[in-house]
Amino acid sequence: MSLKQQMADDLKSVFYNTDDFAIAVLYKNVSITALHVEDLEISDTEQMVISCLELYVSDIQVGDEIIIDGITYKVINFDFKDKFKTEKIIALTKV
Repeated sequence: MSLKQQMADDLKSVFYNTDDFAIAVLYKNVSITALHVEDLEISDTEQMVISCLELYVSDIQVGDEIIIDGITYKVINFDFKDKFKTEKIIALTKV
C-alpha cells in the first residue's frame, strides 16, 4: 500500500468519521463526510469552508451544490489541501 493510500485510509477512518470529527453532507445525491473548517460572512453572504477527501469530490466543479444540515450551498472555489492531494478545501456560499 502506498503512503498516499495509507494516509487517505487513516483520514477516512479517524478524522472523516462522523462519530469523531466529521459532518455528513450531501454531494450529487450521495452522503459523504466533511470537516467543517470555517464560517464566513462577507457582504451579508453566508459562506463556509469545508474539507473533503479527494476520493469523494474528485470531479467537483465551481457551481456544484452541497447540502449541509438541509441548507444548500454552491461551490465557489476549491483546491487541494496539501501536496499529498488526499483532501480538498472547498469554499461554499449559501444559496
